[in-house]
Amino acid sequence: MTDVLEALASHPACDVLRKADIDDFLARNPRALLFFAGDVSARPEGLDVAVVVRELATGYQGRLRVGLVDRRDEAALMARFGVVVSASW
Repeated sequence: MTDVLEALASHPACDVLRKADIDDFLARNPRALLFFAGDVSARPEGLDVAVVVRELATGYQGRLRVGLVDRRDEAALMARFGVVVSASW
């Protein structure tokens, strides 16, 4: 994990989520943002988004929970939530 993602993961409003945890996380957090960082070596813009997500979590002062989806479960959860990554902009 990169320093930027580590900073997000260590934010008090962020939980790193595995597939088994997602339903409980969403049930406990009516205002939740799921963040799929993806392969930041292939798409480094994910790191820029991680910075913004961390700022949102800070700005919402406890009213927003961030779920940083563990890379090992991204593919399964992307399919479940209909997340699509386009080949190009």
